[in-house]
Amino acid sequence: MSRMDNNSWSDPGTSSVNGLFSLINHSCEPNSQWKSEGSHLTLRVTASRDIIKGEQIFIEYDQFMSTSP
Repeated sequence: MSRMDNNSWSDPGTSSVNGLFSLINHSCEPNSQWKSEGSHLTLRVTASRDIIKGEQIFIEYDQFMSTSP
């Protein structure tokens, strides 16, 4: 059984598409980073540098692989 809230999940073995988080695009030189935290593995996205108004937010998708068991 798995519980899913917006931008979070509770079972590490479960795959899901998460509303707002799924709108962030990939870059090999991202301007933000994400990490999971809390008992429900909530995803927190934070800027890794200044982001100017109108600039797209990017994360590195390969980071998902480093969090896999």
